[in-house]
Formats: sequence, structure tokens, C-alpha cells
Amino acid sequence: MARKKVALKYIPHEKTRRETLKKRSKSLMKKAGEAAILCNTKACIIIYPEGKSMPQVFASHDDAVTIMNRLRSMKDDDPFNKKMDQECFLEKRFGNLQEQTLKSERECEENEIRLLLHKTMLVGNAGLSIEELTNVGCNVDVFLNSICDRITKIQGQPPVYLPT
Repeated sequence: MARKKVALKYIPHEKTRRETLKKRSKSLMKKAGEAAILCNTKACIIIYPEGKSMPQVFASHDDAVTIMNRLRSMKDDDPFNKKMDQECFLEKRFGNLQEQTLKSERECEENEIRLLLHKTMLVGNAGLSIEELTNVGCNVDVFLNSICDRITKIQGQPPVYLPT
């Protein structure tokens, strides 16, 4: 027979609440022990039951103290301790988005200049402004330099064209 789903809410009846805590604590401690054995790690569970002064501790009290002291002594710059608060996350994300934006802007500019270059090759001046013609001229020099470099690498000869 299947169990029905339990609603996660406060149990008002005291006896039922104590029995539920007892059963769930036992199963939680069993799971922690199994995980510690299977993964060869140390595990510690501390449960403070309602109305009791001493906590229930899994493993042993000495092991729990050792684990808690080790946890407290961990440094913030520990490479295995990858904590990130919301501010750090947002700063990192903002930096990544700025880099992507700059990269997209550069690609857009390069594409616009290539379009202008093609337009100039097909039509001539085509009513371009001085600034646009200057950008096209700079890109033509860059393209010619890269072509000369490739030719030099391929043929092993000095470049044919040296732009001024």
C-alpha cells in the first residue's frame, strides 16, 4: 500500500509531533551514516528536540566537536569553500554582460564597415561621409596587411605591397 503525501506544516498535537521527530531523526541519522560510509566522509547531525536541554548528536559528541571546530577554522579563501553572496554574483554577472556588450558592439562596427567597404567597391563613393570613408580606408589597410602577411607566410617571400 502506498503512503500518502504528508503536508509540511507544524504538527499541533504534541504526542504526534514528538513521535514524528523521533522517527525522522532516526532516519536522518541513518542516512547521514550511510552517506559517510559510501562517500568516505565525516558527517555530523545535531538535533535540538523541543523541551530538552541536550541535543541529539549523530556519530559521537567528540566527532561532532571535531567537525564543528574544523568548520569554524576554515578560511574564507579556501579553494573548496566557494561561497558567493548576491552582491558578488551580481558584480560578476554585470562584468560578464559588459564584456558581451563590448564584443557585440565591436562585431557590429566591423560588420558596418565591411558593408560600407562592399558598398564603396560596388558603387564608388556612394555619398559616404568623410568619417565613413576614413573608417573604410583604415579597414582596407588592415585587410591588406593581413593579406600580405598570409602571402609572406605561404610563399616565404617579402611582401609585395606595403601600405603607407
